[in-house]
Amino acid sequence: MFLIIFSIILISFKCILTQNSFNKYPKREDFQDEIDGKKVDLYFLTNINGYEISITNYGGIIVSIMAPNRENQFENIVNGFSTLKEYINHHKKGMKINSLLGRYANQIKNGEFILDNKLYKITDNSNFGEKVWTANQINSNELRLYLTSEDGDCGFPGRLHIEVIYTLNDKNELKISYDAITTKKTVINLSQRLFVNLEGGYNNEINNHILNINSKLYLPTDENKIPLGDIAPVNNTKFDFKKGKIIGEKKLDNYFIIDNKIAKKKQGYEKGALLEDKKSGRIMYIYSTEPGFYIDSDKYGISIEPMNFPNSPNVGYFPNTILKPGHIYKQETIYKFDVK
Repeated sequence: MFLIIFSIILISFKCILTQNSFNKYPKREDFQDEIDGKKVDLYFLTNINGYEISITNYGGIIVSIMAPNRENQFENIVNGFSTLKEYINHHKKGMKINSLLGRYANQIKNGEFILDNKLYKITDNSNFGEKVWTANQINSNELRLYLTSEDGDCGFPGRLHIEVIYTLNDKNELKISYDAITTKKTVINLSQRLFVNLEGGYNNEINNHILNINSKLYLPTDENKIPLGDIAPVNNTKFDFKKGKIIGEKKLDNYFIIDNKIAKKKQGYEKGALLEDKKSGRIMYIYSTEPGFYIDSDKYGISIEPMNFPNSPNVGYFPNTILKPGHIYKQETIYKFDVK
């Protein structure tokens, strides 16, 4: 039942996005409200090159990324909604759009896992996108969000304290840094959903976007998109993007393992993927400390989400996602924007 509901929500989510038009320029007043006594607002990051990124502390949603094309025309390349109300309405339906993902990004089979011989049943593995985070804007380049997820939140053990830092520098890099500590042994897998269309504008399709993924391996899944447990090569499959190719009509909903032997390093990060739109000239590079990317796409947008393996708590030979008291969870991702 858990998997059927998830699948229905995912299909509905796709339909909503394909019907939606881009936020040309978000208005701060459309995101100012109070939820459960907590202030919600829209925060802006800028750099000397004219880039502007807006983020709301409701779910850590990235509302807009104003980026130039080769004619130096700035457009929003985020495929999302124009008001807080729209995001709230769709999040209530289980559609996590352009928000933070956690406690466990992606799927956990049957919504349950065993930790230290105890079975934990999860009601929602990723409810951080509908939480109001405490915000602290340090300056025009940096925003910090804080959240405490109580012990037993959605079934997860441990009181979890999370800090997410968004930084926009003058190299046109958006860096997202995650830190977390727990009071009890738990599992954790944080990420950011971010549907983009580099062409910008209104309802343009991404068929001409070129995607390059530094990956030789991917995780095959069942009909409910749960990893089967094996790891397969991308060679001679539709999942082979090593040399870069046009996305076209291909629907992606898969997890790719980054190959650190072919991925170029950037200050300790692996260059996992590159997305390019020939028409506008916009390019987005994605670097991360995570072992792979979950990639989700439809006709109008694509989300490249660095994270640990889906369902890792239930597959012993998948990477460890356990966080213990006294240890710090860390994850960092860089989205670098360019134009040619």
